[in-house]
Formats: sequence, C-alpha cells, structure tokens
Amino acid sequence: MSKRCTFAGHEHRAQIDYFDKHFAEHGRHRDRPFQLAFPGRLHNLLPAVRGAAERLFHRDALDIQFHTYIGHGRSSQACCINFLMPFADKPDLLSRWVGSVLGIDPPRMLPLEKEIAGAHRFVAFEYTGPDDRDFLGEAEGRVPGRGANATAADAAVAFEDTDGARHLLLIEWKYTEEYRSHRLSQDRNGKRQARYADKLFAPDGPVRADLGLSLADFLHEPFYQLVRQQMLAFQIERQSERFDRARVLHLSPAGNHALHQVTSPAFATLGGMPHDDAFVAFASSLVDPAAFIGRTVEEAFAPLAGWAEADWWPALAARYSSLCGGETDK
Repeated sequence: MSKRCTFAGHEHRAQIDYFDKHFAEHGRHRDRPFQLAFPGRLHNLLPAVRGAAERLFHRDALDIQFHTYIGHGRSSQACCINFLMPFADKPDLLSRWVGSVLGIDPPRMLPLEKEIAGAHRFVAFEYTGPDDRDFLGEAEGRVPGRGANATAADAAVAFEDTDGARHLLLIEWKYTEEYRSHRLSQDRNGKRQARYADKLFAPDGPVRADLGLSLADFLHEPFYQLVRQQMLAFQIERQSERFDRARVLHLSPAGNHALHQVTSPAFATLGGMPHDDAFVAFASSLVDPAAFIGRTVEEAFAPLAGWAEADWWPALAARYSSLCGGETDK
C-alpha cells in the first residue's frame, strides 16, 4: 500500500481540507496547512467543547497540559477531547454511552474531577489516578504531572454498577498513530527497570509471569504504552479505596490497520502461537485479559448518530467523517 493511500494519509488530506474550509482566516504554524499557529491552536477543538477545554486545562489549576501539537489536524489529543468532552457535564448521556460500549445496563456515573465552577466533571483528561498519588513511582516524590512526564490515560470515566461496585475506565485514544518498527532506546541507566520491574509481572502486576517475557520485550510501541496503562490500572485497583475495579478501554479507528502491527518479536509468537494483531497479542499476555477492552471509535460512537441529545454529533461528523460513518478513499 502506498503512503498516499494509508489511513494516516487519507486523514491528513481530509484535515487539510477541513482547515482550509473552516479556518482560512487563521494562521498556520510555519505555513504548514495542517497545523494551526499557536495563538489559534485551540480552534482545533470543536466549538461545543473549546471554551470548557480551555477553562479545564488552563484556568482551573488542575495542572493539565495540552500536547505540543494540539493545533495539528491529526492531533490525537484534540480528537479525544472533541469526542469525549461533550459528555463531561452530561452524566445521564455518558451513562447511556458507557452502557452501550460495555454492553451493560447504563450505570450510575461518578464524578472524577474536582468541582469546577459549581459543576462536577464526569470525564477526566490526562488522568494519572485519584488523590494525586504516584502509582507507578514516576514522579520522584512530586505530584505526577498530567499530560507530561508520567503515565496518564488520555481520558477516564468512573461508574457504579447495579451491585454497588465502583469501576474506573482508563481510556487510551488513538487516531492516526502507527508504529511499524518503533523500538525505544535501551534502558541504559536502568530507570525503566527501577520504575516498572516490580510492577509488571504477576502477582504484583498485570502481566503473566509464565510466558518468558521481560521488560525489554515491551520496549516497542505500542506495547510500552499499553503495558504502562495496564500497570496504572492494576495499581489503582490494588491501592485505591475509591475503586473496586480498574480497566483500560482502548479506542482507535477501524481503518488504522498499521496501528495493529506486532512490533515486538516476543509478541509475534507469544505462547507458541502466531500473532498478527498487537492488541490481541497484548491482551493474551495479561493475567486478566478482560482488564483490557478494545473497541473501534466507529462502533463505540455510532449510537450517537441516533441520539437527539447528542446535538454536537453533526459537527463531529463533519470534522471526522471517516470515524462517524463516512467513507474513505483508501
């Protein structure tokens, strides 16, 4: 498949077209047609969420960081905010969505963020866990930064089920990312080993100890991100009294096939079985495979097209046509 016809290539062209149509008057960063200049970078967020996002990230002292490329048309963070932030002050509609995604009765949603301007927020972004705790020992005695220098879920929601159990969903969001042969640098100073080795394998971590894996086998994206998210969920479930169950919900576009490539040699034949899907292989390495939930963005959000209360859907569908039922030319 040529680069021109990849999912990322299609979305790149689509976002340039969207910027040209809707942001012709806004400057571009270094004249790049796909990236808004810094002063107007938050126009990359839909009008329905732009003001709330700016208040949440900058004006309410929550210490949340926008990513450097928040103004990029293919920004995964912008995509995540555009899809999920409309739910943040709508717990009933969020409950309906969570129930649909998980195939359960709509649960009672629990607020995650501190009260802001008199209202609770039911979706958290760049979430590192409750109570400002350093669950993975990454902050070296400081409060973990949200969006920088610590493992953080792109978003998170919490709910109570019909039995009264309290659940946390750490949401990992992908858009056009791909990791065809991306290997991290060697752990020469031993920092990763010191941080994660005692939190990786059962019984003290989420990964099975009988597969012959080592930390080095996870030093390939997306496996490194996946296992850090899973370790965070495991430690929150183990250490926090606020939640009885913590899992990871991974959302990515159905068309982004390159994202699923198995980049770690150890996972290509994990357990003596051939694997050609990174997320299937990763789930099979877990003591509790159900702690990792994979859904496509399309299947997760398709119900919104028929929900009258989701009045932001037309704008979302215009921006991300391929994720909202539109066709791509790949």
